Amino acid sequence: MRAARATSSDGAAAIVGGWTDGDLDPSVSEHDGDAVIRLGIRHAVLGRLPSPTASLSPAVLEAGPGARFVVTPPPAPTTAQLRDLAAQGVCGVRIAVPGNAEAARTEMESALRYADRIVPFGWHVELALDATAELAPHEWALMRLPVATCISGIAPLVAQGGDEAETSFLLELLRLGRTWIRLPGRVAATDDDGMAAFVRAAAAIRPDRLVWGSGPPAPGRDGGAHVADALATLVRWLPDAAVRAAVLGDNPARLYGFVTGAAPA
Repeated sequence: MRAARATSSDGAAAIVGGWTDGDLDPSVSEHDGDAVIRLGIRHAVLGRLPSPTASLSPAVLEAGPGARFVVTPPPAPTTAQLRDLAAQGVCGVRIAVPGNAEAARTEMESALRYADRIVPFGWHVELALDATAELAPHEWALMRLPVATCISGIAPLVAQGGDEAETSFLLELLRLGRTWIRLPGRVAATDDDGMAAFVRAAAAIRPDRLVWGSGPPAPGRDGGAHVADALATLVRWLPDAAVRAAVLGDNPARLYGFVTGAAPA
């Protein structure tokens, strides 16, 4: 497959081709579609269903990537509504986990209820952590989830000065094999060393349970340049090309259902 080169502003380069962006910002897909194609993205996961003017759709387009969607769950959907969402390309529901302990317990209970409903569709639950959220207090709920779980928003937990106990818990969840982690596209420069150390530790434990997404660009930033810089950051965090290939290819194919008949474990 033809590869595309993405070059960051600091001169680092990432060689990619036919890869998956697990957190492509919808504004990038809608306004920088040409850049998405040039970067060699084969598959993209967006955080909401496309607007009528969006350039991506759930189907694989002739000139662009195929898309899946991880969405905020609608309240009390019927089975028919869930089936319709699945037909549109939804492959998971996103539950926000706030820093407030009581509110977080409520959201985890919501995740459990939703998980029971989405089992027949092969979806997963994404737990999007607030900057001050903790996971360890919810160990019992995490163990009860009947579907694959993907943790996102991990940067505050594992960056420089992060909570060591929470970081260890996150790695232990990974070791158990039912939890996935979505690596962020970029972090603050002061947090880069901590994130790099965590990413390499996670890759040493379960490289098959890591996915990656570029995330939203800074306001006013060119979407294509943002994705290219984020890719170069991933190359710095994961210098092993074989591991990177899994994180950008095989792993998201399973989690997000880009492989026909595949279901996340």
